Amino acid sequence: TIDIMTIECVMDNMGKRFEKRAHSTTVTEGGYGIATEVGSMIEPLYPNPIVSVMGATVFDNLVGNQTFPRDTNLFTFAWETETSASDDTSKTFAQVSLSPKRVAGRADISRRLLLQEKSQQMQTYLENEFLKGIAVTIDVAAINGSGSGNQPTGILNTSGIGDVQGGVNGAVPTWTNVLQLPKELDQDNALNGSLGYITTPEIKSILMATLKNATYGTTGYIWETNNTMAGYSAYASNSVPGNLTKGSSSGIAHALIF
Repeated sequence: TIDIMTIECVMDNMGKRFEKRAHSTTVTEGGYGIATEVGSMIEPLYPNPIVSVMGATVFDNLVGNQTFPRDTNLFTFAWETETSASDDTSKTFAQVSLSPKRVAGRADISRRLLLQEKSQQMQTYLENEFLKGIAVTIDVAAINGSGSGNQPTGILNTSGIGDVQGGVNGAVPTWTNVLQLPKELDQDNALNGSLGYITTPEIKSILMATLKNATYGTTGYIWETNNTMAGYSAYASNSVPGNLTKGSSSGIAHALIF
């Protein structure tokens, strides 16, 4: 047995002989006794999701090719006399076909890493990183996919859609340009559904500092503080390309899409 009173006496006497001394964190002067705490994972930064947020139609769990019938013309009508025969209209149809595209990635993870990082739930973390990476890849393809080399065809490379010319060599977007974009859809009777603008963070910054045209009786900045333009939602993401070529502006043009 140990007498507690004796221990207290010894500790009291030791206290009288303590002295100050500077110690470093080197291994020989206490470094071996310093614990290493592992905090939570600092995740990489991804571009803002765009396509799904803006309301794109997504078809899940498809297996093979997908086709959609498309009506290609409107009925026509005419004012006739009381007894004259009505003109016939023949409906015509076409087909839109979708074929599967495969996006893939791979990472080798050792079993030891999964075991040693069990407290960090490493496997779940890495799975989530894969899902985020795939989402960004799909966004980029939906916006600017080339349509070749196994890529889907993105909006910017789809022929026949409305195009607003800012200038022969590109130009800083104006309030007029912003208004012309929805006009293109309106002229095609397509100004409906989930609508909005997307562009790069650089163009967003410019538009936030660009005043509307007072000629139209409008005031304030083009990109408004509630992230809208001309009454529509506005988004910015690095998934939108800023390295396009327009005339002599080689590799420096940015996209603005409605």
